[in-house]
Amino acid sequence: MGQVSTWPGVTDCGPPVTPAGEPGSPHAAPGPPAHAAPGSAGLGPTEHGKPGTPGRQDEAGPPHRRVAEHGGPGPTEHGGSGSAEHTGPGPAIPQGEDGPPRHGDEDLPALRWPSYAVALACAARSLADTDFVIVDLETTGWSPAEARITEIGAVRFAGGRVTQEFCTLINPGHAIPADISALTGISDAMVRRAPAIEAVLPRFLAFAGNCVLTAHNAPFDLGFLMAACGDCGLPWPELPVLDTVALARQVLDETEVSDRKLSTLATYFGAATLPRHRALADARATAAVLQALIGRLARTGVRTLAGICDAAPGAVPQGQH
Repeated sequence: MGQVSTWPGVTDCGPPVTPAGEPGSPHAAPGPPAHAAPGSAGLGPTEHGKPGTPGRQDEAGPPHRRVAEHGGPGPTEHGGSGSAEHTGPGPAIPQGEDGPPRHGDEDLPALRWPSYAVALACAARSLADTDFVIVDLETTGWSPAEARITEIGAVRFAGGRVTQEFCTLINPGHAIPADISALTGISDAMVRRAPAIEAVLPRFLAFAGNCVLTAHNAPFDLGFLMAACGDCGLPWPELPVLDTVALARQVLDETEVSDRKLSTLATYFGAATLPRHRALADARATAAVLQALIGRLARTGVRTLAGICDAAPGAVPQGQH
């Protein structure tokens, strides 16, 4: 695996994600969640895999060195693939779930285009030649109208490997609810000297430039990012959006996995990093899941972005991983 670079100001983001393997393949030895608060409870989320009511227990994953969580500048531009300078309306992001869908969610496309022009320009692009930026957020709650972002973690994935990482804590400007701190391990003390979203967001958008923006349950993460852009007076970039929940529904059937939670998929594909309610770890886990799903699609002849839109649910034969 090649060198994984981090942007200056985003320090010690930890080891690169190891590509996913076959179901049941070994993953890294468990370790404590990064930044975990002493005595923090192991509450799980609902099937969204995001802050909320207790659900599954969060898996432990390999420990990683934590990001700078004390003052100083936020992440700065370095070695990126271009800045997100496009303007225009953002993609329509309907609400969805990481798990059994609500009515209508099962029909949501895995890949959504921000405009017809972008679709024409990018649809024929090979998946192997596409830059995906996989993003995950930690927040102070469920709704962007009431909650704020406390951590952004992202990885740039291209050619079957992670090439860059972005991770920083964010001061949300208000107290973090106790149940959310117990879930994520992110405390008020940890974010007290962290940069505000106004300092972080422009650099994240530059990091994500010229990519397919990807998330597991994209409506949640992109809903917060789009709301933050509105609050900061920043235009939302015209980027295609890929939701790995919808892609997993498209590729996997119910005889293979019981649900489409990130923890279920990461375990099924043998991801080296398992999700644990920290943004960078969850982004790495999603990158491993994405790699495995792309591999499944390739075995059926789907090798372009347009092919993702064309591949019907159930078109990928069972047992090919």
